[in-house]
Amino acid sequence: ITILPETLDLLSAAPLFRSVPRGFLRNHLAKLEHRSLSPGETLLAPGQANSNIYVILKGRLRIHLRLTDPEPIELFGIGDCVGEMSTLLDDGQVSAYVIADSPCELLVIDHGTVWLLINDSQKIARNLLNILIRRMRTTNRMMVESMEYKLGYTKNTNIDDLTGLYSRQGMARDFRKQILRGTMDNEPTTLILLEIDQFQQFSNQFGTLGGDQALRNLAQSILDNMRPRDRAARGCRATP
Repeated sequence: ITILPETLDLLSAAPLFRSVPRGFLRNHLAKLEHRSLSPGETLLAPGQANSNIYVILKGRLRIHLRLTDPEPIELFGIGDCVGEMSTLLDDGQVSAYVIADSPCELLVIDHGTVWLLINDSQKIARNLLNILIRRMRTTNRMMVESMEYKLGYTKNTNIDDLTGLYSRQGMARDFRKQILRGTMDNEPTTLILLEIDQFQQFSNQFGTLGGDQALRNLAQSILDNMRPRDRAARGCRATP
């Protein structure tokens, strides 16, 4: 079985296979099964046993803690993977609903192949560890937010709810401290401003949820690459 060049391009750019040689992917992934989902079809459900990691080749998956929740807690698109927590950390037990948001095609990586990939590629092992860390951070944040809500804690205005970065108000306060620290230490202080190109068009195409997920993904990438003394903030709320 031969992997199509466009599929190989997609997999090479996927977070799980980032920096992994194309020849390695071609040899190890060629015989794996694919699975198709229709919109609204459930892939995984809480309490269900799962031993596979699914890589999205086409479409989007949405994550719900409860089927009655009107909005998903996350959206995953092409190149993202799901199922890694239950496959590697939760004794095969799924903790959330994974549902097709659009027609999907998935690459199915079975449990044995997952461990074969980990053993044969340090880069895949590192990428998978980074993915698991992100998932655990998201889970921990949701648990804290749920507990704060139950205990009636007031909202922290210094933190942006959507991205977890400093809010404009929080950064205004902290930036003064950063300037003062740089002055006292006789070190330069750098301010970098980022803007997402064509974000309005992206939000028009994928909706508010898609736009919010793009902002969360960008924020997480920034947080993952920050040094201990760096700070990151969301300066304004983008309006789709």
